[in-house]
Amino acid sequence: MKDSSLNQLLTITLKTVFGLEEVLSDELKELGFSSPKIRNRAVQVKGTWKDVYFLNLHIRCAISVLVQVETFYIQHEDDLYKKCKRIDWTSYFDLDKTFAVKGAVFSDLFNHTQYPFSL
Repeated sequence: MKDSSLNQLLTITLKTVFGLEEVLSDELKELGFSSPKIRNRAVQVKGTWKDVYFLNLHIRCAISVLVQVETFYIQHEDDLYKKCKRIDWTSYFDLDKTFAVKGAVFSDLFNHTQYPFSL
């Protein structure tokens, strides 16, 4: 990750189990995150990469901590592949660093919910 992006404001999604969204939101408030947004089995906050590392170490009610690297709309399966190719992945990692791609997809475009993460 390039140094210039360390202070970039990110959308951070913390996944949890159904029913713990409010508990996770309260935990985030206790840790100093303002205005957590409750989602289905998740809570979103704004923060920096420093916050991502902090949350990975200190959060108790989340299953995982996800960072939104890009957002776009697609109409066909191939559109996802094309859009992903346009992302500057070298701004997130290089040959000496790796990261995991996780998520969930609920869409009529894909037969398998994990397909988009195999690209």
